[in-house]
Amino acid sequence: MKSELIKRFLSSIILVPVALFFIIKGSFFFLFFMIIFFIVASYEWNGLSKGKPYKIPGFIFLMASIYLTTLLRGNTNLELYFFLIIILVCVSTDIGGYIFGNIFKGPKINKKISPNKTYAGSIGGYLLSIIFVYFFS
Repeated sequence: MKSELIKRFLSSIILVPVALFFIIKGSFFFLFFMIIFFIVASYEWNGLSKGKPYKIPGFIFLMASIYLTTLLRGNTNLELYFFLIIILVCVSTDIGGYIFGNIFKGPKINKKISPNKTYAGSIGGYLLSIIFVYFFS
């Protein structure tokens, strides 16, 4: 657990400021960032889905996700605010699930869908996202 947490923390120190720069800058900067993101994600997906029947639908999903993300970001300050709130909810849910799941452990939810997700992690992610949105909005 400790080495996994260190990897997550170090990658966050590098990736969060870079991503926030492109998100806040918007316009062509954000579009450039999303194109780079699409190329990296496509490369990863190609490696993960070699010979699988769901390879092409995965690429279609990636394209739709990138397109809808650029539409959601928009170009106004209000759209930026909503976009940052959505990111805050996603990140805080992930952090809450990871921390609460590791601290409280407990029974797993469903081994087929998410093998390490516990009830404590789900509740912790839900609560932390509510707390973060309350304080930042």
